[in-house]
Amino acid sequence: MDVTVNENNIVRADDTSQTKSQKRRYSSGNSSTSNQADVIRDQMRNDDPAIVDLTIDDASIIDLTVTASKSERTDAPKFYRDLEGSAVKHKDNSMGSLFSRLKESKPFQSGASRSGSPKPVEAFSELENKASRCSLNPPSKKHKKNENDLSPETNEVPREFPPYKSQRKWEWTYMGKQHLFGDGRYQSCGTDFTVMSYNVLAQNLLYDNMYLYYNSKEKHLQWDYRKHILLKEIKEQMPDILCLQEVNLDHYKSFFTPELTELGYKGEFQKRTGSDKFDGCATFYNTKRFKMVKCQHLRYYRQHRILDRDNIAVIMKLQPITRQEHSPQICIANTHLLFNPRRGDVKLAQMVLLLAEIDKLTVTTGEDGRTSHIPTIACGDFNLVPKSDLYKFLVEGYIHFEGLEANLLSGQRGGRRGRDTYLDRNFLPLELNISKYCTYIKENQLDMPPSNQISDSQDRSRNEMLSGSSNSQWKPESSQNTTSEFGQNTGHLWHNLNLVSSYKHKIERLGRSVREVTTFHGQDSAIVDYIFYNVTERNSEKGRLMLLGRWGLLSEDELHELGTFPCKNHPSDHLPLISHFLLE
Repeated sequence: MDVTVNENNIVRADDTSQTKSQKRRYSSGNSSTSNQADVIRDQMRNDDPAIVDLTIDDASIIDLTVTASKSERTDAPKFYRDLEGSAVKHKDNSMGSLFSRLKESKPFQSGASRSGSPKPVEAFSELENKASRCSLNPPSKKHKKNENDLSPETNEVPREFPPYKSQRKWEWTYMGKQHLFGDGRYQSCGTDFTVMSYNVLAQNLLYDNMYLYYNSKEKHLQWDYRKHILLKEIKEQMPDILCLQEVNLDHYKSFFTPELTELGYKGEFQKRTGSDKFDGCATFYNTKRFKMVKCQHLRYYRQHRILDRDNIAVIMKLQPITRQEHSPQICIANTHLLFNPRRGDVKLAQMVLLLAEIDKLTVTTGEDGRTSHIPTIACGDFNLVPKSDLYKFLVEGYIHFEGLEANLLSGQRGGRRGRDTYLDRNFLPLELNISKYCTYIKENQLDMPPSNQISDSQDRSRNEMLSGSSNSQWKPESSQNTTSEFGQNTGHLWHNLNLVSSYKHKIERLGRSVREVTTFHGQDSAIVDYIFYNVTERNSEKGRLMLLGRWGLLSEDELHELGTFPCKNHPSDHLPLISHFLLE
């Protein structure tokens, strides 16, 4: 038999035959159990020959297998605790694979105890979960360039609480449970895919707003540290579509593009306008799942005071790669709207431009002349909170903006500071060529809603029933000023995308009374990131694009326990949102 010894003095067996002295190296050292351990090891090798390739010389492992094979087992907890202690003490990379091999081996599968004691397999599963939380794999030494390398060392993770990702759970809809976990009778045909939206915190913006991160350690704020955790998070989830905001241009070229290309992604990037801006939005897609049909780069900046900001969007039309000759297309819009809480008027104008561009890229006309939109997902950092006027406009499709306070439109904290400004009906410039239905005006177009747009009278009745909303306050027609030929500057806006949020903004596991949080730093926490998708009927949330599940968020109290973001375990001041969809 050939025995090789590596640089760590690890004995590996290159042949199935072994001498007794070599076998005793992995036994407990107790002569009364050595022979029994040899028999068990032979059985395990037949089941999995690699099981003898142990990298931890720990006698308690074989003691555990010997005892598990006995017909009576009274001291199982002691042995499990011994093994757990060994795993935590050694922090060895092989423990994960060792657990799985031992769990599947014949001695453990046949060693079920009597008299109501838990099965060794079940107990081992619990132990595996505990050990995986306590003994995270440290980075390989070959990846450390020098002593100043800032790549995170995960073995420094505090023991007081698990990483925040262990508290985030997938929340499945009824359709998601049937499609993904059903017995096949309820599984629908179509393409299921995941979308991640993530504000990764551009390094230049971090430095410009250091006062927000005074509680974070300097090391955890540096890009050479944060980039490793960002990539690890993406690899853990491997979304089919990845929408990033606040991506630094240099980092897009030097880090995101090469790293994600290696993982099978392609992407498009749009930098914010302005010579002093260095970040933007990037949208990546898995080339094995999708191909790009068209991409529109949207710059909100115009020569007008209401659109003099440098925010942008990337709107992409994708087609799934399937065996079907003509698979349905989808639209993915990725945007980052203005932050300033006092300038809700600017955010509304940017939103109108975004909706008009989405409509232009997605609108279709059926044989009956009725218009509709292909399945659409709009995600990003919208810098507005639920129940605000701007949020209601997105999900209800209507806003009466005339007379509203600009500094309250987004509902953000800090909006009440400064003087009050009110929107007038002429706040949108006519040169945008956008109608009151958030669509581009075509040549010879009359002041008519889309063919499937509900009438003004229906809209009035619906909005008059909304309780307590300033948007439902309709003025008599006689009191309104004359409108333009194309319905611009009427004081009202509609859109017909039928958008709903994939997140509910309340945490169901905490009783549905605690709000979710998507951004968290030393000064504030809020919900400003969203993944919207369009449906055929807003109330029933049915359509060609169905929500299967979402990766649950955390509450403010839960995040306070983890510390201020960015931190050792999380590289941004935003949490990533992930939703699972089915495209039919």
